[in-house]
Amino acid sequence: MRRLSLVTLLTLGLLTGPVIAITPWEAHNLTESVAAGTWSQSETLFRDLLAKNTDPKDDLTLKYDLGLSLLHQKKHEEAQQLFETVVKDSDDVSLKAKASYNLGNTLFALDKLEEAKKAFEDSLLADSDDDDARYNIEVILRKQKQNQQNKDQKKEQNEDQNKDKDKDKDQNKEQDKDKKDQPKDQKSQDNKSDDQDKQGQNQDSQGQSQQDQAKQDEAKADQAKMSEAEKKAAEEAAEKDRLLEYFRQQERNGRPGRRAVPSTARPPGGKTW
Repeated sequence: MRRLSLVTLLTLGLLTGPVIAITPWEAHNLTESVAAGTWSQSETLFRDLLAKNTDPKDDLTLKYDLGLSLLHQKKHEEAQQLFETVVKDSDDVSLKAKASYNLGNTLFALDKLEEAKKAFEDSLLADSDDDDARYNIEVILRKQKQNQQNKDQKKEQNEDQNKDKDKDKDQNKEQDKDKKDQPKDQKSQDNKSDDQDKQGQNQDSQGQSQQDQAKQDEAKADQAKMSEAEKKAAEEAAEKDRLLEYFRQQERNGRPGRRAVPSTARPPGGKTW
């Protein structure tokens, strides 16, 4: 956006406005400060002139010049108030057009695009030959279009981010659901493990019972064998007692007794009785 050049600035305000009570020294200082672009110095000089001025019409011209000094120092808020005052109260069409133009520059710097466009339009209505105002309106329209595109793009990005957030929420819900289901599965597995342990214990008990039964059967068999041995021994003892009793009876009857020899013994000398 273009602004007034120094040459143009020198032709505005005091140099083209109404005659103001100003000393040659003050006029020289103003010209030098504006030409050198020392806007803080020109601001001080215009404030001093404004403080001692008594003519309301000259007051508006000084406010306009002071507004230009503030605008070049980027003191936009104060410059805006001064330009708005000039546009509102001035009857000078030329001064009004210039104040509207620089009000547009100030509002543009403050990123108040719609208000800046209206100020340039007012300047163009007051001076239809102001190509700078027309150009600045075109710049604002392009910037507004670009801002709208950026806004739409940002909106789409936010919508995509919201969709991603919703997707993440759904995934988190699924994960939470899986976590809630996990203890149930674990419990089922634990129950299954318990059943397996119990089954193993039952099998061990059955195996132990079988071993105990086998031992008992073996003990019974040993006991039966011992009973048979004892029975055989008793039978042999009874047989011996019978034979002894027989021999004694033979001796009592005057017959020689015979020695009882087991049937399994070998006859001595190969002879038999």
